[in-house]
Amino acid sequence: MTSRTKFHDDFKRDAVSQIMERRSPIREVAGRLDKSHQALCA
Repeated sequence: MTSRTKFHDDFKRDAVSQIMERRSPIREVAGRLDKSHQALCA
């Protein structure tokens, strides 16, 4: 069984802000945050 990464609330808020408010693609935001796009979609 694979364990999921737990992200801090500030990290989550920043990622969502970049995707929703700035209209940045998920893959682009994931690259800036050094995470996979799958991690942000989970």
